[in-house]
Amino acid sequence: MKTAIVDSTELSTRTFRRCYHIEKLVLGNNVEKIGKNALVWASRSYQMTIENPDVIINESALELGSDYEITIIAPTGSTAEQYANENGITFKPLIAN
Repeated sequence: MKTAIVDSTELSTRTFRRCYHIEKLVLGNNVEKIGKNALVWASRSYQMTIENPDVIINESALELGSDYEITIIAPTGSTAEQYANENGITFKPLIAN
């Protein structure tokens, strides 16, 4: 499994552009913002864990389509859960260790 772990404060514009082989993306608690088009032309099927419950997600951060299988794992009640629900993305609650 190809995993990318991000622990900077921002996932900026086109950070993972053309990263077709990512299967798992882990955004640490330090990540405060996911910028516009951060994951355009990325893998069509991946799992993204977002640890920060208050992360700001740009409305066009992810490339979405009927042929995409994206799962967001984040704290219940988080901005990531809200983003997933508003965009028809599968959401799973993050279980604390």
